[in-house]
Amino acid sequence: MVAPGRVGHMLIWLLVVLAACSPARRRVRGEIVRRVHFEGNGGLGSGHNDYQLRKALEQEATAPGLLIFPLKYLVDPKLLSEQMLVRDAYRLEVWYAHRGWFDARFAGWSTRRVRRAGRRRAGVLDVHGVIEPGPPSLVRSYAITGATGAPSAIARTVLRTGYLKEKRQYALDLAELDRAELETRLQRRGYAYAKVELQTDVYPDQRAVDVELKMKPGIMAVNGPIAVEGNENIDARFILQNLRLTEGNPYRLDDIVKAQNRLFAMGTFSIVNVTPDLSDPSLRAVPIKVRVSESKFRSLRLGVGLAVGIKRFEPNLFAKFKHTNLFNQLIGVELMGRVGAVANVGAIPLAPTWETRASVIYPRIFGHKVAQQLEVKIEQGVQQGLYRFFNPQADFRTIWKPSDVLVLTMGPHVEQFKYLDLDLRRKSVSTGDFGTRSTGSLDPLGEFTDGAVATARRLFGDDFKNPYQITSVDFGMTLDWRDDPLSSRRGSFLSTTVRAAFPLRTGDFSFVALTGDWRLFRPIRIGGDVPLTLATRVHGKAIFAIGDNPSLPYPELFFPGGAASMRGFPSRAMGPYSIFVTDRDQRSERRFFIPQGGTLGVVLSEELRYYGAYDLTYAVFVDLATLANPGRPLGEDNPNLLEQLKAGSRIAGGVGIRYASPLGPFRIDVALRPRYSEDFQGYDAESIGACSTDDDRRRIDVIHSLFNKCAGGPALMVFGAFGEAI
Repeated sequence: MVAPGRVGHMLIWLLVVLAACSPARRRVRGEIVRRVHFEGNGGLGSGHNDYQLRKALEQEATAPGLLIFPLKYLVDPKLLSEQMLVRDAYRLEVWYAHRGWFDARFAGWSTRRVRRAGRRRAGVLDVHGVIEPGPPSLVRSYAITGATGAPSAIARTVLRTGYLKEKRQYALDLAELDRAELETRLQRRGYAYAKVELQTDVYPDQRAVDVELKMKPGIMAVNGPIAVEGNENIDARFILQNLRLTEGNPYRLDDIVKAQNRLFAMGTFSIVNVTPDLSDPSLRAVPIKVRVSESKFRSLRLGVGLAVGIKRFEPNLFAKFKHTNLFNQLIGVELMGRVGAVANVGAIPLAPTWETRASVIYPRIFGHKVAQQLEVKIEQGVQQGLYRFFNPQADFRTIWKPSDVLVLTMGPHVEQFKYLDLDLRRKSVSTGDFGTRSTGSLDPLGEFTDGAVATARRLFGDDFKNPYQITSVDFGMTLDWRDDPLSSRRGSFLSTTVRAAFPLRTGDFSFVALTGDWRLFRPIRIGGDVPLTLATRVHGKAIFAIGDNPSLPYPELFFPGGAASMRGFPSRAMGPYSIFVTDRDQRSERRFFIPQGGTLGVVLSEELRYYGAYDLTYAVFVDLATLANPGRPLGEDNPNLLEQLKAGSRIAGGVGIRYASPLGPFRIDVALRPRYSEDFQGYDAESIGACSTDDDRRRIDVIHSLFNKCAGGPALMVFGAFGEAI
């Protein structure tokens, strides 16, 4: 009997899991609806495509995978209901009437058999509906009445920028959006009791609709008395300070919403409601009630993780303890610990890694507008899968929030970086166009001695030092206008930091590093709906030495690549490499590749998102990047900046899918890109293009690493991560 291999064990476990489940067809009795389609309606940009009509139905269709192994064990089957279809026929005609098709008629339903019902299996059907929409009606006149003084200017703005327009197709939902927008704008300007009514006159025989918004602004209001309820351990004065609402100040709806968000952002409440009492329209001072429910102040989270790269993986365990109200003074404390290991598959044994972090924040300065934070972090890791390092660092930040969208930070930073293991037993040589190569015996986890510094300088550049320390003052600014930080559909985001490092002793680094991240989210309207968002992101870094010391620390350089940067390349691994060749011309020869990084780099990403059913979002993206090293010589050639930017430019594109999980958006991105010069680094000049199936030279994409080492064509990368890339 032959014991099964790793693949066999995985298959056995998969069969065990599936054996405990039942296919969707066995879990119900009746007829299962696989799909719902329509005939006679429009296409994607028509305003009445299949997707939009299905959202109006009570009858649901089953998620994709009903007849596909192994998805059929996971999907939830949706049964056919004739009563629902009868009601849905009426719903569809109403849906069409609300969008200007007043003569629309629903002609009926039909079904198509996909799989017959069995003794123990439900049948499967596709449902088809036939629509006769007829010609749409247009908006003949559109007016806002009841506006005088300041409200009239608001009314003109809504007419100019609103969704509904004269001589365009009428849609009730667009008219309702304009009504709600006008009412909200009035409340933002202090008209707390403002009401707007929608009146629509329809003339089907003339294909015309007259729309009128009747505005009743009411009186200008101010903030009235503020009452706090539900707090037990948190002093009411802390809540009132965070509200930043003052009795007697002009009433603004935006201030109410921002106050509620500020209280929730404290992290001490599970429920926050800031509600104005608008029951008496004659009362100028609007009472405001604040109702909170305190959450648990202490939390402990445990988890596991696995970072997977090309021929490298890093499993880890982590724990995080958080206290949001220490001594009932809103002092925040956070402790984090992580242990793990890094391995280059088939090259070196597991190298233990660990990290510990402690943070204390005191937020109650100048009415909760200023906070002080002390953070200490100590990490032992493996740089680029090859060199172990020890890195303690500390930050003391002043955090100032002058407004709800602007955050400013400033404070000193100090850290030490030390490589724990470097090998002496190799001879370093230059290999011209193919980068820097070191040959000889290699033991990446061997004993450290001073002579290894010369070799490391050929790998990391002339600016390599070991150990070294950085003392700096860091400045940061963040502007956030996004509607939802986790899954943004509109708005913008800007973040920039400046690190000014200065020497405390002879030989210390002295440099300025600037990083920036700008994002823009624009909804695209199709047929009155907003199912699409165009997301743009530009991020990058520039670092340059100042003073007499031209050196720069290697970890501070810019390294594009990865799930949240330049897709198409492994994490922090875009651009040319320095190369280790070990045991040259021997059967045990191995090669290690260390990215050179850059002192200047920019990444531009464009992503078009389509929001589908079942909490799924589909994306198409393009990433452009360039990387250069002005002022940092890496070889005999020293091209000018323009030539470096041109030679360092890269492009990648692909598709992705996102799922709105309870932990945030989980996404899978598949990226394709052309091959560049670094893809061929590690070959001798006379053997470029040669390949054998037992070759262990550099392969940084899925096809070459897992399937066919000698495959041609573009490079393929697959990323899985939580959170959006843009």
